[in-house]
Amino acid sequence: MRLLLVLACLVSCGPQAPYSNVEQSTLAKTYSEVVCDQIFDCNCPLEEWLEKDSCLGQLESLLAEGRKRAEQAGAIYDPDCVAKRLNVSLTNQCLEGVESRESCLIYHGSEGEGMPCVIFDVHNRMSNCEQGLRCNAVNSICEDPNKEHLPQLAEGEACLTEEGKPYGNCDPFQGLFCDTTVPIPECRPRPFEGEPCSTGGEIFRPCRLGNFCAMSGQCQALASLGESCSHGLECESARCDNDVCVESFRLPGGCSGFLL
Repeated sequence: MRLLLVLACLVSCGPQAPYSNVEQSTLAKTYSEVVCDQIFDCNCPLEEWLEKDSCLGQLESLLAEGRKRAEQAGAIYDPDCVAKRLNVSLTNQCLEGVESRESCLIYHGSEGEGMPCVIFDVHNRMSNCEQGLRCNAVNSICEDPNKEHLPQLAEGEACLTEEGKPYGNCDPFQGLFCDTTVPIPECRPRPFEGEPCSTGGEIFRPCRLGNFCAMSGQCQALASLGESCSHGLECESARCDNDVCVESFRLPGGCSGFLL
């Protein structure tokens, strides 16, 4: 009964006009307010977010961090995508289903399908893939979420055509990536911890799973809970809070859609 009353209030008392033209400077604040309002109005808080202020502070920090990384990489801000994501809250306030969720990128780049990609925020809403594609967090390749995935390639197999189109994905579970620094691009082993790496510029040399490419240009093992960090992508848990790796967000059952 309480939830029905809350939903009735959301419909009658909530925003009456769709979101539009959210400025980059207010993105983190606006986005976190919408998400946290949903979490608490729908009686679905996280254990660590017993107060709405905690929810607002942490989500705003995560979004600001992702925005900074995206802008440093020259990614393009898409206010239409932000509006689409936020407007889900007007039609499906408690997000009990996933059919209304948007998968567009808040910040996007120009990398096409099958090309190397970098994720800028822990929830994969910002990457250097072109709009309409999604950066696969496992193999670091831009994929069309509505198409069948490209075939997996083995070590030594050619991965790009002469026109620069992908033959398939170099199998990340075999520790491979598409090395474009050789005359005929082929699948080669990803660098281990301590070896040179690069995820920006013309050379793409991603680290093996369980590692990340540090500012030093070398692969470094992902930090465990309690270890120091500067960004969530450096942690095994994908969450960095006050320069320490902490546990990932765990939404209760039926609440998995709240991060828009």
